[in-house]
Amino acid sequence: MAQEDDTPLRGFEYTKLRGWTIKNTLGFVIGIASVITSVEVSYFGLKQAIQEVKYTQDLNYRTMDLRLKTLENEQLIMRQEIDQLKLEAVTNKQTK
Repeated sequence: MAQEDDTPLRGFEYTKLRGWTIKNTLGFVIGIASVITSVEVSYFGLKQAIQEVKYTQDLNYRTMDLRLKTLENEQLIMRQEIDQLKLEAVTNKQTK
């Protein structure tokens, strides 16, 4: 028995060993390619989702900015009306 273990590899055994190694290598490469493909699909899907969120946020910021400017303009108009009413009240007191 010991003599069989110490014998060098014969052609058939070498081919079998080599074929097994190639099979394992191909399985490994295909597995890695599958993982890489999965990661890329996830990445591009997330990238698209992030772009959509950014676009939506940009629209929301623009809308809020327009609302804020409108409110500021309305506040300015009201301030001018209040000042005008105060001036009229002071003028009416002085004339009486």
